Amino acid sequence: MSVVASGVSMGTRVWLAAGTTDMRKGFTGLCALVQNALASNPLCGHVFVFRGRRGDLLKVLWWDGTLCHEGDFSNEVAMFQKR
Repeated sequence: MSVVASGVSMGTRVWLAAGTTDMRKGFTGLCALVQNALASNPLCGHVFVFRGRRGDLLKVLWWDGTLCHEGDFSNEVAMFQKR
């Protein structure tokens, strides 16, 4: 998670999902949760944190506008997972 902490700018909101989230969800599913439940854009630069049922797994969605993983995609969302 140090990657997120070092790159998040002042004023960035951190959203914690209430309850539990199905940890089988990937980028698409978690982005859909952000769009539907929060009526927010997952590409807005805020940090979205989701917790698994047992409480031993977190998934974090974050977009800084510059990530470039797996090819030449400039508008990707990073998903971090920590057990």
